[in-house]
Amino acid sequence: MKVSHFCTTDFGGAFYAAARINAAMRQCGADSRLFVRTKTRKDTECIAVADTPVKELISKTKNFANLILSKGEIITDRFGTDITKTAAVKDADVIILHWVNSFISYSTVKKLAASGKAVIWVMHDMWPYTGGCHHGYGCTGYEHGCGKCPFLKSTDENDLSRRNFLKKQEALNAGNITIVSPSIWNMECSEKSAVTSDLKKHVIRNPIDTTIFNPQKDAASLREKYGLPLNKKIILFGAMVQSVHKWEGMEMTARAVSGLNDDLKKDCSLLIFGNAPDLDLSDFDIPAAALGHIDGQEKIADIYRAADVFVSPSVADNYPNTLLEAICCGTPCVSFDIGGMRDLVKTGETGYLARPKDTDDLSKGICTVLTGSLKEKLKDPSHNKNLSDNSYDIIGKQYVDLCEALMR
Repeated sequence: MKVSHFCTTDFGGAFYAAARINAAMRQCGADSRLFVRTKTRKDTECIAVADTPVKELISKTKNFANLILSKGEIITDRFGTDITKTAAVKDADVIILHWVNSFISYSTVKKLAASGKAVIWVMHDMWPYTGGCHHGYGCTGYEHGCGKCPFLKSTDENDLSRRNFLKKQEALNAGNITIVSPSIWNMECSEKSAVTSDLKKHVIRNPIDTTIFNPQKDAASLREKYGLPLNKKIILFGAMVQSVHKWEGMEMTARAVSGLNDDLKKDCSLLIFGNAPDLDLSDFDIPAAALGHIDGQEKIADIYRAADVFVSPSVADNYPNTLLEAICCGTPCVSFDIGGMRDLVKTGETGYLARPKDTDDLSKGICTVLTGSLKEKLKDPSHNKNLSDNSYDIIGKQYVDLCEALMR
């Protein structure tokens, strides 16, 4: 069985999820390969579709045209690369789409759907079934066909979001497309959209390499190795440059940490990783340090293991890699009960789910984890079910079985 995966870039959360799905399927015997629009790194196992300077220039030009047609949060993909003409599609038995914005256009999706091949679209966010937003942030306009989009501040029923919605509905319902979501929440949302309501759907968790992400190393020795505080409880937080305030909620983290009691704050230190320059660490009233971008999965796994709690105050997310990675490394997580978070974070089992945007409850969650024994429990594979449920063997087989069923 030959499987071709497609993702726009060779970086970012959706790419790493796609790369792990590809690796899991290969481990389970599939001839599986991952293709990206353009390749920017030598250390990623993927193949560039735009593999010549001319193709790359054409791709960037189309991407620029899409950006002109898009408006803020509402992303349109009028132009793209016709992958149906490539050997990657022609030779494949199954096509798996991931995050393909500014790579694969609506018209190409329509061609793939009508090609007779089995096509799977893995929903890493809400974009496949909305009028153009990756996350609705509470907006349910996609349930009614979009239009009058709040992101566009529009009063027009036939605005860009509505036109995008209708193009997607036409494209995805042109033939044989199956939807996969790593979270129950995103699947339930997709069932309410006319774009995807009639499509076959499956929930398959994202896989993780448990030979890397596991709790087997000693936290104290790792703190010595990386020069981290030996006598403090470490609160770990991830921030990205494009989303420090909107997604990861730097201000909400600061308020939650500030809400800890004084005795606990004296015992804590905050550690921040991610490509987020110009962070103002003075916002925090406990010692804080920024690690910057961390290269290599082994090192980031060590950082997770060294921490006592990982905090993710995202206000919109699907099935974040960071939470899965931290839990598999034996570190409890505290997050808001939004999106697909509850598929990963279970209060008393893998961390604490706080009420959405309630920083007092987020603070309570941090306190609960730091003063409890959950960190010690997650070292036990019999308690840490993600080590088995999200393994390459389990998830890879689920994808292989689905592909074989669709081929039949």
